Amino acid sequence: MQIGTKKYINTYNFLIPLIVFTIIWAFIFISSEIFNAGFNYFVDDHEIVLSHQNYTSFDDIIVKPFTSLFSAEPKNRFRPLYDVFLRLFSQVYGLNPSVWYFSSFIVATMTTWIFYIVGRLQKFSYLEAGGFATLIVFGQQASTYTRFGTPETSSTFLVALAFLFGSLNFKNNISQTISNFFFIFFAILSALNKEACILILPAMCFFKIWNLSTQSGISLKEAFFKNSISVLVVLASFLGLLTWLKLGNVNGPGYAGVDRDTLSIEHFISSLTSNGAIFGYAILANIVYLRKYHKQSVTAFYILIFLIIIPQLIIYNKTGLFWHYVLPAAIGVSWLTFYPISKIARQSHSLGTRLTAIIIIVIIAQIIFTRNYFQETANRVKIIQSLVTETSTCVNRHDSLAIVGNPYTNFEILYAFTTISSQVIKNDQTYLATYGSKNSQLSIDILKSEEQSLSFLNPQELEDRYRKMTISSLDVQSRSKINGIALTNAKRVEQPLAELKLDWFRPDDFIRKYYPEIDISMYCKK
Repeated sequence: MQIGTKKYINTYNFLIPLIVFTIIWAFIFISSEIFNAGFNYFVDDHEIVLSHQNYTSFDDIIVKPFTSLFSAEPKNRFRPLYDVFLRLFSQVYGLNPSVWYFSSFIVATMTTWIFYIVGRLQKFSYLEAGGFATLIVFGQQASTYTRFGTPETSSTFLVALAFLFGSLNFKNNISQTISNFFFIFFAILSALNKEACILILPAMCFFKIWNLSTQSGISLKEAFFKNSISVLVVLASFLGLLTWLKLGNVNGPGYAGVDRDTLSIEHFISSLTSNGAIFGYAILANIVYLRKYHKQSVTAFYILIFLIIIPQLIIYNKTGLFWHYVLPAAIGVSWLTFYPISKIARQSHSLGTRLTAIIIIVIIAQIIFTRNYFQETANRVKIIQSLVTETSTCVNRHDSLAIVGNPYTNFEILYAFTTISSQVIKNDQTYLATYGSKNSQLSIDILKSEEQSLSFLNPQELEDRYRKMTISSLDVQSRSKINGIALTNAKRVEQPLAELKLDWFRPDDFIRKYYPEIDISMYCKK
Protein backbone atom coordinates (compact mmCIF):
# COMPACT_ATOMS: atom_id res chain seq x y z
CA MET A 1 0.00 0.00 0.00
CA GLN A 2 1.01 3.60 -0.38
CA ILE A 3 2.90 5.47 2.31
CA GLY A 4 0.86 5.94 5.50
CA THR A 5 -1.99 3.63 4.57
CA LYS A 6 -0.48 0.31 5.57
CA LYS A 7 0.01 1.45 9.15
CA TYR A 8 -3.66 2.25 9.57
CA ILE A 9 -4.74 -1.13 8.23
CA ASN A 10 -2.24 -3.63 9.59
CA THR A 11 -1.92 -2.25 13.14
CA TYR A 12 -5.64 -1.97 13.77
CA ASN A 13 -7.79 -4.73 15.20
CA PHE A 14 -10.98 -4.71 13.12
CA LEU A 15 -12.87 -7.01 15.45
CA ILE A 16 -13.09 -4.64 18.43
CA PRO A 17 -14.95 -1.77 16.67
CA LEU A 18 -17.25 -4.28 14.98
CA ILE A 19 -18.14 -5.70 18.39
CA VAL A 20 -18.66 -2.21 19.82
CA PHE A 21 -20.96 -1.11 16.99
CA THR A 22 -22.84 -4.41 17.17
CA ILE A 23 -23.46 -3.89 20.89
CA ILE A 24 -24.62 -0.30 20.39
CA TRP A 25 -27.03 -1.14 17.60
CA ALA A 26 -28.26 -4.26 19.44
CA PHE A 27 -28.98 -2.11 22.49
CA ILE A 28 -30.95 0.37 20.36
CA PHE A 29 -32.98 -2.27 18.53
CA ILE A 30 -33.68 -4.45 21.59
CA SER A 31 -34.30 -1.78 24.24
CA SER A 32 -36.69 0.11 21.95
CA GLU A 33 -38.67 -3.14 21.40
CA ILE A 34 -38.84 -2.34 17.72
CA PHE A 35 -38.32 -6.01 16.80
CA ASN A 36 -41.89 -6.62 18.02
CA ALA A 37 -43.46 -3.45 16.61
CA GLY A 38 -44.69 -4.68 13.22
CA PHE A 39 -44.68 -2.94 9.86
CA ASN A 40 -44.91 0.85 9.69
CA TYR A 41 -47.61 0.78 7.02
CA PHE A 42 -48.06 4.55 6.83
CA VAL A 43 -44.48 5.26 5.72
CA ASP A 44 -43.89 2.98 2.73
CA ASP A 45 -43.86 -0.43 4.46
CA HIS A 46 -47.14 -1.24 2.71
CA GLU A 47 -44.99 -1.68 -0.42
CA ILE A 48 -43.58 -4.85 1.16
CA VAL A 49 -47.05 -6.38 1.24
CA LEU A 50 -47.59 -5.52 -2.42
CA SER A 51 -44.19 -6.86 -3.44
CA HIS A 52 -44.76 -10.09 -1.54
CA GLN A 53 -48.12 -10.53 -3.23
CA ASN A 54 -47.34 -9.40 -6.79
CA TYR A 55 -43.69 -10.22 -7.57
CA THR A 56 -42.95 -13.90 -7.23
CA SER A 57 -41.14 -14.97 -10.41
CA PHE A 58 -37.48 -14.44 -11.34
CA ASP A 59 -38.58 -12.19 -14.18
CA ASP A 60 -40.70 -10.02 -11.87
CA ILE A 61 -37.98 -9.71 -9.24
CA ILE A 62 -34.75 -9.41 -11.21
CA VAL A 63 -35.53 -8.51 -14.82
CA LYS A 64 -38.55 -6.20 -14.90
CA PRO A 65 -37.15 -3.47 -12.62
CA PHE A 66 -34.56 -2.84 -15.35
CA THR A 67 -36.54 -3.60 -18.51
CA SER A 68 -39.39 -1.34 -17.33
CA LEU A 69 -36.98 1.58 -17.62
CA PHE A 70 -37.13 1.24 -21.40
CA SER A 71 -40.92 1.60 -21.58
CA ALA A 72 -42.47 4.83 -22.85
CA GLU A 73 -44.74 5.14 -19.80
CA PRO A 74 -43.98 8.00 -17.38
CA LYS A 75 -42.05 6.89 -14.30
CA ASN A 76 -41.89 8.60 -10.93
CA ARG A 77 -38.65 7.01 -9.76
CA PHE A 78 -35.35 5.70 -11.08
CA ARG A 79 -34.11 3.12 -8.60
CA PRO A 80 -34.13 -0.26 -10.34
CA LEU A 81 -31.69 -1.95 -7.97
CA TYR A 82 -33.74 -0.95 -4.95
CA ASP A 83 -36.84 -2.40 -6.63
CA VAL A 84 -34.90 -5.66 -7.00
CA PHE A 85 -33.94 -5.60 -3.31
CA LEU A 86 -37.51 -4.87 -2.18
CA ARG A 87 -39.04 -7.61 -4.34
CA LEU A 88 -36.36 -10.15 -3.52
CA PHE A 89 -36.39 -9.60 0.23
CA SER A 90 -40.21 -9.60 0.31
CA GLN A 91 -40.01 -13.20 -0.88
CA VAL A 92 -37.02 -14.24 1.23
CA TYR A 93 -38.12 -12.54 4.46
CA GLY A 94 -41.84 -12.84 3.84
CA LEU A 95 -44.23 -10.75 5.91
CA ASN A 96 -42.38 -11.25 9.18
CA PRO A 97 -41.41 -7.75 10.36
CA SER A 98 -38.94 -9.09 12.93
CA VAL A 99 -36.83 -10.56 10.14
CA TRP A 100 -36.89 -7.23 8.29
CA TYR A 101 -35.79 -5.37 11.43
CA PHE A 102 -32.99 -7.89 11.99
CA SER A 103 -31.84 -7.22 8.43
CA SER A 104 -31.80 -3.47 9.19
CA PHE A 105 -29.78 -4.18 12.32
CA ILE A 106 -27.14 -6.04 10.30
CA VAL A 107 -26.94 -3.33 7.62
CA ALA A 108 -26.79 -0.53 10.21
CA THR A 109 -23.94 -2.26 12.04
CA MET A 110 -21.94 -3.01 8.90
CA THR A 111 -22.44 0.50 7.45
CA THR A 112 -21.20 2.10 10.68
CA TRP A 113 -18.21 -0.24 10.79
CA ILE A 114 -17.24 0.44 7.17
CA PHE A 115 -17.36 4.21 7.66
CA TYR A 116 -15.20 3.74 10.74
CA ILE A 117 -12.61 1.95 8.60
CA VAL A 118 -12.80 4.76 6.04
CA GLY A 119 -12.08 7.19 8.88
CA ARG A 120 -9.07 5.17 10.00
CA LEU A 121 -7.77 5.13 6.43
CA GLN A 122 -7.93 8.93 6.59
CA LYS A 123 -5.52 8.64 9.55
CA PHE A 124 -8.19 9.64 12.05
CA SER A 125 -7.59 8.42 15.59
CA TYR A 126 -9.77 5.64 16.94
CA LEU A 127 -12.08 8.14 18.61
CA GLU A 128 -12.13 10.50 15.61
CA ALA A 129 -13.00 7.61 13.29
CA GLY A 130 -15.74 6.55 15.71
CA GLY A 131 -17.14 10.08 15.70
CA PHE A 132 -16.88 10.22 11.91
CA ALA A 133 -18.96 7.06 11.54
CA THR A 134 -21.40 8.09 14.26
CA LEU A 135 -22.17 11.47 12.73
CA ILE A 136 -22.98 9.80 9.39
CA VAL A 137 -25.20 6.96 10.56
CA PHE A 138 -26.74 7.94 13.93
CA GLY A 139 -29.17 10.79 14.57
CA GLN A 140 -32.06 11.86 12.33
CA GLN A 141 -30.79 9.82 9.41
CA ALA A 142 -30.99 6.61 11.48
CA SER A 143 -34.73 6.79 10.83
CA THR A 144 -34.01 4.83 7.64
CA TYR A 145 -33.36 1.72 9.75
CA THR A 146 -36.88 1.83 11.20
CA ARG A 147 -38.62 1.63 7.82
CA PHE A 148 -38.25 -0.71 4.88
CA GLY A 149 -39.87 1.18 2.04
CA THR A 150 -37.01 3.65 1.62
CA PRO A 151 -33.73 3.06 -0.27
CA GLU A 152 -31.37 4.97 2.04
CA THR A 153 -30.63 1.86 4.11
CA SER A 154 -29.09 -0.08 1.23
CA SER A 155 -27.79 2.93 -0.73
CA THR A 156 -25.76 4.24 2.25
CA PHE A 157 -24.22 0.80 2.67
CA LEU A 158 -23.22 0.77 -1.02
CA VAL A 159 -21.86 4.32 -0.80
CA ALA A 160 -19.80 3.31 2.24
CA LEU A 161 -18.29 0.41 0.27
CA ALA A 162 -17.49 2.73 -2.65
CA PHE A 163 -15.66 5.15 -0.33
CA LEU A 164 -13.87 2.22 1.31
CA PHE A 165 -12.43 0.94 -1.97
CA GLY A 166 -11.78 4.51 -3.06
CA SER A 167 -9.62 4.89 0.07
CA LEU A 168 -7.36 1.93 -0.74
CA ASN A 169 -4.10 2.63 -2.56
CA PHE A 170 -1.94 -0.41 -3.36
CA LYS A 171 1.54 -0.51 -4.84
CA ASN A 172 0.74 -3.90 -6.34
CA ASN A 173 -0.95 -3.31 -9.72
CA ILE A 174 -3.19 -6.38 -9.50
CA SER A 175 -4.43 -5.44 -6.03
CA GLN A 176 -5.06 -1.86 -7.15
CA THR A 177 -6.94 -3.03 -10.24
CA ILE A 178 -9.20 -5.19 -8.09
CA SER A 179 -9.75 -2.29 -5.68
CA ASN A 180 -10.58 0.05 -8.58
CA PHE A 181 -13.06 -2.46 -9.96
CA PHE A 182 -14.95 -2.63 -6.66
CA PHE A 183 -14.87 1.16 -6.37
CA ILE A 184 -16.58 1.42 -9.77
CA PHE A 185 -18.93 -1.47 -8.99
CA PHE A 186 -20.29 -0.12 -5.71
CA ALA A 187 -20.40 3.49 -6.92
CA ILE A 188 -22.64 2.54 -9.85
CA LEU A 189 -24.76 0.20 -7.72
CA SER A 190 -25.45 3.03 -5.26
CA ALA A 191 -26.58 5.26 -8.14
CA LEU A 192 -28.93 2.54 -9.41
CA ASN A 193 -30.33 2.17 -5.91
CA LYS A 194 -31.30 5.81 -5.23
CA GLU A 195 -31.45 8.82 -7.55
CA ALA A 196 -29.73 11.13 -5.06
CA CYS A 197 -26.66 8.88 -5.13
CA ILE A 198 -26.19 9.68 -8.81
CA LEU A 199 -25.25 13.19 -7.70
CA ILE A 200 -22.56 11.93 -5.34
CA LEU A 201 -20.65 10.11 -8.11
CA PRO A 202 -18.47 13.17 -8.99
CA ALA A 203 -17.64 13.53 -5.29
CA MET A 204 -16.57 9.88 -5.17
CA CYS A 205 -14.28 10.44 -8.15
CA PHE A 206 -12.75 13.56 -6.67
CA PHE A 207 -12.31 11.79 -3.34
CA LYS A 208 -10.36 8.98 -4.99
CA ILE A 209 -8.01 11.52 -6.61
CA TRP A 210 -7.70 13.69 -3.49
CA ASN A 211 -7.14 10.67 -1.24
CA LEU A 212 -4.26 9.34 -3.36
CA SER A 213 -2.78 12.83 -3.58
CA THR A 214 -2.81 13.42 0.19
CA GLN A 215 -1.77 9.89 1.17
CA SER A 216 1.10 9.66 -1.32
CA GLY A 217 2.23 13.27 -1.42
CA ILE A 218 1.69 13.72 -5.14
CA SER A 219 -0.18 16.38 -7.10
CA LEU A 220 -3.87 16.11 -7.93
CA LYS A 221 -2.94 15.95 -11.60
CA GLU A 222 -0.64 12.98 -11.07
CA ALA A 223 -3.22 11.30 -8.84
CA PHE A 224 -5.82 11.75 -11.57
CA PHE A 225 -3.69 10.02 -14.19
CA LYS A 226 -3.01 7.14 -11.82
CA ASN A 227 -6.79 6.73 -11.32
CA SER A 228 -7.91 7.93 -14.74
CA ILE A 229 -9.67 4.75 -15.89
CA SER A 230 -11.80 4.20 -12.78
CA VAL A 231 -12.56 7.92 -12.43
CA LEU A 232 -13.57 8.33 -16.07
CA VAL A 233 -15.76 5.20 -15.97
CA VAL A 234 -17.67 6.52 -12.95
CA LEU A 235 -17.96 10.00 -14.45
CA ALA A 236 -19.24 8.50 -17.71
CA SER A 237 -21.82 6.57 -15.67
CA PHE A 238 -22.81 9.81 -13.94
CA LEU A 239 -23.39 11.60 -17.26
CA GLY A 240 -25.15 8.59 -18.74
CA LEU A 241 -27.55 8.26 -15.81
CA LEU A 242 -28.33 11.98 -15.83
CA THR A 243 -29.06 11.77 -19.55
CA TRP A 244 -31.30 8.78 -18.95
CA LEU A 245 -33.24 10.63 -16.25
CA LYS A 246 -33.73 13.53 -18.64
CA LEU A 247 -34.71 11.52 -21.70
CA GLY A 248 -36.21 8.43 -20.09
CA ASN A 249 -39.54 10.02 -19.09
CA VAL A 250 -38.68 9.95 -15.37
CA ASN A 251 -40.69 12.61 -13.53
CA GLY A 252 -39.07 12.12 -10.16
CA PRO A 253 -40.65 12.39 -6.70
CA GLY A 254 -42.45 15.68 -6.17
CA TYR A 255 -40.68 16.47 -2.91
CA ALA A 256 -37.26 16.56 -4.62
CA GLY A 257 -35.83 18.14 -7.74
CA VAL A 258 -35.10 21.57 -9.14
CA ASP A 259 -37.84 24.17 -9.48
CA ARG A 260 -38.66 27.68 -8.26
CA ASP A 261 -38.53 26.55 -4.61
CA THR A 262 -34.99 25.21 -4.96
CA LEU A 263 -33.42 28.59 -4.22
CA SER A 264 -35.81 29.33 -1.37
CA ILE A 265 -33.85 30.99 1.44
CA GLU A 266 -36.55 29.94 3.90
CA HIS A 267 -36.15 26.28 2.97
CA PHE A 268 -32.37 26.58 3.03
CA ILE A 269 -32.43 28.01 6.56
CA SER A 270 -34.89 25.28 7.58
CA SER A 271 -32.52 22.59 6.29
CA LEU A 272 -29.62 24.05 8.27
CA THR A 273 -31.55 24.61 11.49
CA SER A 274 -33.19 21.18 11.43
CA ASN A 275 -29.65 19.75 11.39
CA GLY A 276 -28.22 22.46 13.59
CA ALA A 277 -26.26 20.18 15.89
CA ILE A 278 -24.12 18.56 13.21
CA PHE A 279 -23.77 21.67 11.02
CA GLY A 280 -22.96 23.85 14.04
CA TYR A 281 -20.14 21.65 15.26
CA ALA A 282 -18.71 21.39 11.74
CA ILE A 283 -18.69 25.19 11.33
CA LEU A 284 -17.02 25.68 14.72
CA ALA A 285 -14.30 23.13 13.96
CA ASN A 286 -13.52 24.76 10.61
CA ILE A 287 -13.36 28.29 12.05
CA VAL A 288 -10.73 27.13 14.55
CA TYR A 289 -8.88 25.14 11.90
CA LEU A 290 -8.74 27.91 9.30
CA ARG A 291 -7.77 30.64 11.75
CA LYS A 292 -4.94 28.89 13.57
CA TYR A 293 -3.80 25.53 12.40
CA HIS A 294 -3.86 24.90 8.67
CA LYS A 295 -0.46 25.35 7.04
CA GLN A 296 -1.19 24.20 3.52
CA SER A 297 -3.81 24.62 0.85
CA VAL A 298 -7.12 23.06 1.83
CA THR A 299 -8.96 24.07 -1.33
CA ALA A 300 -9.17 20.49 -2.59
CA PHE A 301 -10.71 19.31 0.69
CA TYR A 302 -13.44 21.94 0.57
CA ILE A 303 -14.13 21.11 -3.08
CA LEU A 304 -14.77 17.53 -1.94
CA ILE A 305 -17.20 18.72 0.75
CA PHE A 306 -18.93 21.00 -1.75
CA LEU A 307 -19.39 18.12 -4.19
CA ILE A 308 -20.97 15.94 -1.51
CA ILE A 309 -23.26 18.38 0.29
CA ILE A 310 -24.39 21.06 -2.19
CA PRO A 311 -26.04 18.78 -4.82
CA GLN A 312 -28.03 17.06 -2.05
CA LEU A 313 -29.04 20.40 -0.56
CA ILE A 314 -30.19 21.61 -3.97
CA ILE A 315 -32.42 18.66 -4.83
CA TYR A 316 -34.06 18.51 -1.41
CA ASN A 317 -34.22 22.23 -0.63
CA LYS A 318 -37.75 22.60 -1.99
CA THR A 319 -39.10 20.63 0.98
CA GLY A 320 -36.11 20.56 3.35
CA LEU A 321 -33.16 18.33 4.12
CA PHE A 322 -34.19 16.24 7.13
CA TRP A 323 -34.49 12.73 8.56
CA HIS A 324 -33.36 9.97 6.18
CA TYR A 325 -33.02 12.49 3.34
CA VAL A 326 -29.91 13.80 5.14
CA LEU A 327 -28.21 10.75 3.62
CA PRO A 328 -25.83 10.87 1.80
CA ALA A 329 -25.16 14.57 2.60
CA ALA A 330 -24.30 13.53 6.17
CA ILE A 331 -21.11 11.97 4.81
CA GLY A 332 -19.89 15.39 3.72
CA VAL A 333 -20.92 17.03 7.00
CA SER A 334 -19.04 14.40 8.99
CA TRP A 335 -15.94 14.86 6.86
CA LEU A 336 -16.26 18.62 7.24
CA THR A 337 -16.26 18.07 11.00
CA PHE A 338 -13.63 15.45 11.69
CA TYR A 339 -10.97 16.21 9.07
CA PRO A 340 -10.22 19.63 10.64
CA ILE A 341 -10.46 18.12 14.13
CA SER A 342 -7.88 15.48 13.28
CA LYS A 343 -5.52 18.17 11.98
CA ILE A 344 -6.05 20.44 14.99
CA ALA A 345 -5.45 17.58 17.43
CA ARG A 346 -2.05 16.95 15.86
CA GLN A 347 -1.05 20.60 16.20
CA SER A 348 -2.27 21.28 19.73
CA HIS A 349 -2.47 18.52 22.33
CA SER A 350 -4.46 20.60 24.82
CA LEU A 351 -7.03 21.74 22.28
CA GLY A 352 -7.14 18.23 20.88
CA THR A 353 -8.03 16.92 24.34
CA ARG A 354 -10.92 19.38 24.62
CA LEU A 355 -12.12 18.48 21.13
CA THR A 356 -11.97 14.80 22.07
CA ALA A 357 -14.29 15.48 25.00
CA ILE A 358 -16.71 17.23 22.65
CA ILE A 359 -16.51 14.29 20.25
CA ILE A 360 -17.51 11.92 23.05
CA ILE A 361 -20.46 14.15 23.91
CA VAL A 362 -21.53 14.27 20.24
CA ILE A 363 -21.30 10.47 19.95
CA ILE A 364 -23.33 9.90 23.10
CA ALA A 365 -25.93 12.50 22.08
CA GLN A 366 -26.36 10.97 18.62
CA ILE A 367 -26.76 7.47 20.06
CA ILE A 368 -29.26 8.61 22.70
CA PHE A 369 -31.27 10.52 20.07
CA THR A 370 -31.34 7.42 17.86
CA ARG A 371 -32.42 5.14 20.68
CA ASN A 372 -35.24 7.52 21.70
CA TYR A 373 -36.38 7.84 18.11
CA PHE A 374 -36.47 4.06 17.72
CA GLN A 375 -38.61 3.77 20.85
CA GLU A 376 -41.01 6.49 19.66
CA THR A 377 -41.27 4.77 16.28
CA ALA A 378 -41.89 1.38 17.90
CA ASN A 379 -44.71 2.84 19.98
CA ARG A 380 -46.22 4.57 16.96
CA VAL A 381 -46.06 1.42 14.84
CA LYS A 382 -47.74 -0.60 17.58
CA ILE A 383 -50.58 1.94 17.58
CA ILE A 384 -50.89 1.60 13.79
CA GLN A 385 -51.12 -2.17 14.21
CA SER A 386 -53.88 -1.66 16.79
CA LEU A 387 -55.77 0.59 14.38
CA VAL A 388 -55.50 -2.01 11.61
CA THR A 389 -56.72 -4.73 13.98
CA GLU A 390 -59.64 -2.56 15.13
CA THR A 391 -60.57 -1.81 11.53
CA SER A 392 -60.51 -5.49 10.57
CA THR A 393 -62.94 -6.31 13.41
CA CYS A 394 -65.21 -3.46 12.36
CA VAL A 395 -65.63 -4.35 8.68
CA ASN A 396 -65.86 -7.63 6.81
CA ARG A 397 -64.74 -8.16 3.23
CA HIS A 398 -67.87 -6.68 1.64
CA ASP A 399 -68.66 -3.99 4.24
CA SER A 400 -68.15 -0.39 3.17
CA LEU A 401 -65.14 1.37 4.68
CA ALA A 402 -64.44 5.10 4.25
CA ILE A 403 -60.94 6.50 4.59
CA VAL A 404 -61.20 10.24 5.27
CA GLY A 405 -58.19 12.54 5.01
CA ASN A 406 -56.54 15.56 3.50
CA PRO A 407 -55.06 14.77 0.06
CA TYR A 408 -51.89 16.73 0.89
CA THR A 409 -51.06 16.36 4.58
CA ASN A 410 -52.31 12.75 4.68
CA PHE A 411 -51.19 11.71 1.22
CA GLU A 412 -49.00 8.84 2.41
CA ILE A 413 -51.61 7.47 4.80
CA LEU A 414 -54.39 7.63 2.22
CA TYR A 415 -52.11 6.09 -0.40
CA ALA A 416 -51.11 3.26 1.94
CA PHE A 417 -54.64 2.47 3.12
CA THR A 418 -55.65 0.86 -0.17
CA THR A 419 -52.99 -1.80 0.36
CA ILE A 420 -53.81 -2.14 4.05
CA SER A 421 -57.52 -2.57 3.35
CA SER A 422 -57.18 -4.99 0.42
CA GLN A 423 -54.18 -7.08 1.55
CA VAL A 424 -54.23 -6.91 5.35
CA ILE A 425 -57.83 -6.21 6.36
CA LYS A 426 -59.10 -8.09 3.27
CA ASN A 427 -61.77 -5.54 2.48
CA ASP A 428 -62.81 -4.83 -1.12
CA GLN A 429 -65.22 -1.94 -0.49
CA THR A 430 -62.87 0.83 0.61
CA TYR A 431 -63.80 4.37 -0.43
CA LEU A 432 -61.79 7.58 -0.39
CA ALA A 433 -63.19 10.79 1.10
CA THR A 434 -60.96 13.87 0.98
CA TYR A 435 -61.34 17.19 2.77
CA GLY A 436 -59.41 20.41 2.37
CA SER A 437 -59.32 23.87 0.83
CA LYS A 438 -58.75 22.63 -2.74
CA ASN A 439 -58.92 19.49 -4.89
CA SER A 440 -61.08 17.82 -2.23
CA GLN A 441 -64.58 16.39 -2.05
CA LEU A 442 -65.36 18.16 1.23
CA SER A 443 -64.52 21.84 1.76
CA ILE A 444 -62.68 22.42 5.04
CA ASP A 445 -60.08 25.20 5.28
CA ILE A 446 -58.55 24.26 8.61
CA LEU A 447 -55.38 22.77 7.03
CA LYS A 448 -54.91 25.40 4.32
CA SER A 449 -51.45 26.56 5.43
CA GLU A 450 -50.11 22.99 5.65
CA GLU A 451 -51.47 22.21 2.19
CA GLN A 452 -49.43 24.98 0.58
CA SER A 453 -46.09 23.45 1.56
CA LEU A 454 -47.16 20.15 -0.05
CA SER A 455 -48.67 21.61 -3.22
CA PHE A 456 -46.34 19.46 -5.37
CA LEU A 457 -48.51 16.42 -4.57
CA ASN A 458 -51.20 15.34 -7.01
CA PRO A 459 -54.50 14.39 -5.30
CA GLN A 460 -55.65 12.79 -8.55
CA GLU A 461 -53.15 10.01 -7.90
CA LEU A 462 -55.13 9.07 -4.80
CA GLU A 463 -58.40 8.75 -6.69
CA ASP A 464 -56.63 6.63 -9.30
CA ARG A 465 -55.16 4.52 -6.51
CA TYR A 466 -58.69 3.93 -5.18
CA ARG A 467 -59.89 3.07 -8.70
CA LYS A 468 -62.29 6.06 -8.56
CA MET A 469 -64.03 4.49 -5.56
CA THR A 470 -64.71 7.75 -3.73
CA ILE A 471 -67.42 8.85 -1.34
CA SER A 472 -68.92 11.03 -4.07
CA SER A 473 -69.32 7.99 -6.34
CA LEU A 474 -71.83 6.43 -3.89
CA ASP A 475 -75.53 7.14 -3.87
CA VAL A 476 -77.41 8.06 -0.70
CA GLN A 477 -78.49 4.49 0.04
CA SER A 478 -74.95 3.13 -0.37
CA ARG A 479 -73.48 5.85 1.84
CA SER A 480 -75.95 4.96 4.59
CA LYS A 481 -74.47 1.45 4.66
CA ILE A 482 -70.92 2.54 5.51
CA ASN A 483 -69.83 0.39 8.46
CA GLY A 484 -66.45 1.92 9.25
CA ILE A 485 -64.84 5.35 8.97
CA ALA A 486 -61.15 6.12 9.56
CA LEU A 487 -60.66 9.86 10.07
CA THR A 488 -57.21 11.46 9.97
CA ASN A 489 -56.31 14.72 11.76
CA ALA A 490 -59.24 13.80 13.96
CA LYS A 491 -58.54 16.25 16.77
CA ARG A 492 -58.81 19.27 14.46
CA VAL A 493 -61.21 18.02 11.79
CA GLU A 494 -63.82 16.03 13.72
CA GLN A 495 -65.97 19.02 14.68
CA PRO A 496 -65.77 20.89 11.31
CA LEU A 497 -66.68 17.63 9.56
CA ALA A 498 -69.67 17.06 11.84
CA GLU A 499 -70.85 20.63 11.13
CA LEU A 500 -71.18 19.78 7.42
CA LYS A 501 -74.22 17.62 8.33
CA LEU A 502 -73.18 14.79 6.01
CA ASP A 503 -75.65 11.96 5.52
CA TRP A 504 -72.92 9.34 6.03
CA PHE A 505 -70.97 10.93 8.92
CA ARG A 506 -73.23 10.99 11.98
CA PRO A 507 -70.94 10.34 14.98
CA ASP A 508 -73.87 9.25 17.19
CA ASP A 509 -74.45 6.27 14.89
CA PHE A 510 -70.92 4.94 15.49
CA ILE A 511 -68.70 3.71 18.28
CA ARG A 512 -65.59 5.89 18.23
CA LYS A 513 -62.07 4.92 19.21
CA TYR A 514 -59.43 7.63 19.13
CA TYR A 515 -55.67 7.00 18.70
CA PRO A 516 -53.99 10.21 19.95
CA GLU A 517 -50.47 9.07 19.04
CA ILE A 518 -51.38 9.10 15.34
CA ASP A 519 -54.38 11.47 15.57
CA ILE A 520 -56.79 9.08 13.87
CA SER A 521 -60.32 8.18 14.95
CA MET A 522 -61.90 4.88 13.98
CA TYR A 523 -65.71 4.90 13.80
CA CYS A 524 -67.49 1.55 13.81
CA LYS A 525 -71.24 1.46 13.24
CA LYS A 526 -73.25 0.44 16.28
